[in-house]
Amino acid sequence: GRGASGFVRRAEHLPSGRMMAIKEICVSDPTRKDQILQEIQTLRTATRSASSFLMQYEGVRFTEGSIQICMALMDAGSLGDLVARHGPLPPAALAPITRQVLGALVELRERRLVHRDLKPQNILLSLSGEARVSDFGCVAELQDSFGKCGTFVGTVPYMSPERIQGEAYSYASDVWALGLTLHECAVGHFPYARRHGYWGILQAMIKEPSPSLRPDEGHPPALCDFIDQCLHKDPALRPAAKALTLHPFVDLGSDKGATFD
Repeated sequence: GRGASGFVRRAEHLPSGRMMAIKEICVSDPTRKDQILQEIQTLRTATRSASSFLMQYEGVRFTEGSIQICMALMDAGSLGDLVARHGPLPPAALAPITRQVLGALVELRERRLVHRDLKPQNILLSLSGEARVSDFGCVAELQDSFGKCGTFVGTVPYMSPERIQGEAYSYASDVWALGLTLHECAVGHFPYARRHGYWGILQAMIKEPSPSLRPDEGHPPALCDFIDQCLHKDPALRPAAKALTLHPFVDLGSDKGATFD
């Protein structure tokens, strides 16, 4: 895979025979180097728990002009890849993914971290049904429980209204991004029209009602309500990730398990 921050390749760890993912990033820019070191530190913290819903850090090495980060291999690709291949995903598949992403957001909040770049491409899947949140280069640490971020980083279309308008933001901005992600996965395309570019998306996000799903279009009421809860324009009205783990949608299809073939 290849993205804005570098490329990822599959590799075999010869001593153990394990397959891993190697993310290689150019570090010629000193500012970019600081961002990468932040990602490495966050990954290292995540490995302290074997049950973490954050991508697992295996090791790191420096080569001339680049840093290579070794991570667990997620063999089903990203959630964005899955939607691109199959179109709209059934609610029973989205529910276990949502449950695990919420687990990652709860972990980040416990460490006073805001991800700031949650989107389908940064949710990685395994064929056994695991979902892990990745790409921590935009993570910001809040100094106390009432801290607010103020910097403008991340992927613009998934930013919350308060971020778009340059206001202070916090954990609720990740909940907004989760709501947009779920809407996109449920219908098979991004909620806002892209034909007018970023400016059109930003204007629609600020001036138009938040995207929503309707039960009369075949979507389960629990999923519709979950997305509505995430996409309140007022961040104070969005439930915390921990509260959302108790939402009825999260348990939808839990007795069926999940695989991402």
